[in-house]
Amino acid sequence: MRLLNRSSRKVSLSDAGEQLLGAVSPGFQQLGARIEELRTMGERPSGLIRITSSIPATRDFLWPIVSQMVRDDPDIRVEISSEGRLSDLADDRFDCAIRLGEHLGPDMIAVPIGPQLQMAAVASQGYLATRRTPAHPDDLDGHDCILMRHRLNGPIYDWEFEIEGADVVKKLA
Repeated sequence: MRLLNRSSRKVSLSDAGEQLLGAVSPGFQQLGARIEELRTMGERPSGLIRITSSIPATRDFLWPIVSQMVRDDPDIRVEISSEGRLSDLADDRFDCAIRLGEHLGPDMIAVPIGPQLQMAAVASQGYLATRRTPAHPDDLDGHDCILMRHRLNGPIYDWEFEIEGADVVKKLA
């Protein structure tokens, strides 16, 4: 079906072209109006942000920022999941995650949001009264240590120490 008539000097609509234009013209007008609506919506932040985070990171870093953001931008809604497990951001439909640096996937982009964390290995006086006090990470063999996994079937988290500026990793079983 021919929609256009062409000559060496001009192009004009055929009868079929005029009928088609008449049929689609209201749709183009609605599309243009909708694009303009979206453009004006873009001037003010709005929508849902889904975040996964640990409970400590939510409490210490995320909550103060999010509570201020939803006061300043009431059209923004925030959902925070603090299950403590590592989520697949794409599969679980999260927009971002708050994680320790060593838990980054190869395709993730990371931005630091807080200071470097420092942790300590501790034991109660009562426990140490019955055991030799460890002086080196290797001395932890035979001690009752609390182990952690980030995923149900994931590996046990290695304890990391720094001794005289050198990193020492202790694999616990």
